[in-house]
Parts: sequence; structure tokens; C-alpha cells
Amino acid sequence: MNFNHLSAMSRALRWASLGEDPWGATGLGETATPTQRKIIYDDHREILLSGGKGAAKSMAGAGRVMKVIAGEPGHRALAVRKSGNDLMASTVESLAFLIARIAEPEIEEKDVTADTLKILPDDLVQWKNRPILHLYFPLSNSRLYLRHLEDSESLGSHQRGVIWIDEASEVKQSAYKEATKRIRLKGCTQQVIATTNPPMVGDHWLLEEFPIGDCEDDFIELSPEKCVYQVSTRENAHNLTPAHWAHLESLPEQERRWVLEGRLSAVFGMGPRIFPQFARKIHVADALSPYEGRPILRGWDVGPLCKHLS
Repeated sequence: MNFNHLSAMSRALRWASLGEDPWGATGLGETATPTQRKIIYDDHREILLSGGKGAAKSMAGAGRVMKVIAGEPGHRALAVRKSGNDLMASTVESLAFLIARIAEPEIEEKDVTADTLKILPDDLVQWKNRPILHLYFPLSNSRLYLRHLEDSESLGSHQRGVIWIDEASEVKQSAYKEATKRIRLKGCTQQVIATTNPPMVGDHWLLEEFPIGDCEDDFIELSPEKCVYQVSTRENAHNLTPAHWAHLESLPEQERRWVLEGRLSAVFGMGPRIFPQFARKIHVADALSPYEGRPILRGWDVGPLCKHLS
């Protein structure tokens, strides 16, 4: 792939456009979801984007971060994920795709990895390992720090503008609270963006930080500084394979609310999981054939899926 066929001036102009409209600058306007278009302009101090699997949550977070990075000279942002492998394989790949589209407008997402950032023109982005891992953007003199929380839940001691926590349900509440205290870089956007699948337990800290109750609305403003997006995978159906879509549609009703509809409200009032090891593939069967001469033991689960007691 040739990333140098555009002139440095063309890249600079496209970079400036990224700070205004990431989807237009990268040529992704036609495929961007409604939520992706909204969130890049959202200036709430704390944003939670709860979405179904395949709802393009990470790309929405990446779009917002890159708009700020390109549009605010001198910005210092931070992208966080619990797992180091997932940080590179998902979070950073989403960022890399948007950055690569500035140098090569026709490149496809499947052709981009985190390592792509190391071969892009130096005037666009530079991969830095010291003093800590980060991306440097010369055209706006901005930096995006990358951090996983496998060994420590600490976010470091530096001031940041925007902090993006990808798959926030995986990290501890203490990390989220620390993030809200670190967004104090003067003269720039100060914001924490948390993107995540809905947690599968009703006592998760996200429901404490974003108390939406059983509200099913797609957008909920909890205060002038805090809001929640609940995003269905249906928004991004045009980018999914028919097989993946069929799988999502075949899920049981309650599971669809989590996995497909992305409702944080789906776990309201559920409480903690009694048997955390439960896995539908292992513990649930569509049909059983009794063995002759063997006793049949019958049980009853009075959990939230039990419609007879609702």
C-alpha cells in the first residue's frame, strides 16, 4: 500500500477537515451510523455509549477522539482498555483506520492494523514508545497516549483533555472515577467517553455512575454534564455479514436486549449473578430425550427471564 501518493499539503488539508467532520474527511459519511454522526459533536463532560455487538461503538469513540486531536492544537488525550491485546487489536485499530484514510482515501478497514500506524507518513503520525506509548500528530502538535490496565488500574498522573475508555464494563469503577479527575488540561475539551457492551449483571458500577433505571430511550441526558447513548446494532446492519446478523436475530429475547439492542436498562433491577460461570452453550439445551429407566429431575429458575412470575 502506497501511503505517499498524496502530497504533504493534501494530507494537511485533509487533517484540518478531520478536526471539523471526521466522517467527511475520511470519506466514511455514507456508512457512518446516526450515533457516530451525533457523538462527534457531543460536548457533555461524561458520555456513556452502550451498544450491541457490532454497533460500531469503538469507531464512534475513535471518531470523537480524532476530531478533538485534529481540531485542538496541543491536545493531550488518552485511550484506555483493560486488555493490552484488545487495546491494540480493536481500540487502536479503529483509530488507525481513520488516520490511514487521511493518507489513503480508498483503504479498507480490513487492511488496517495497529502496525499500520508505524508506516504512515511521519508528517501525519509518529509512533512513540518513550517515555510512554503514544501517537504524536505533528500537524496539530497533539498526542494520544495508549494504556492498558492489566497490571494496574492507574491512569497515570498527567493531565488530559479527552479520555476514551473502550469496553468500560471491563474496568473497575476506580479507574473511571480517576479518569473524571484527570480531564483538566486547560484550554481544550475536557471529556470522558466510555464505550461498552451492556454489562451482564445488575449490580455493575456503570448503573451507579449512569443511573438511567429502566429507561429504554436511545439518548438520555442525566445532567448538563452527563449523558447516555443506547445504540442498537441495527444502526450498523449495513456493515455486517448476513450470517452475523442472523445469529444476533436468533438470540433469546432478553439476550437480544443486551447483545443486539445494546440496552444498559436491560440489567436494571437484576442484581448480581448467582452463578457467574453460566454459559448458554453449556447449560441450556433446546430439547432433551429422556433415557428409559432413568429418573428425571425437574427444577425451576425464578430469575428475571421467568415470565410466569413477572
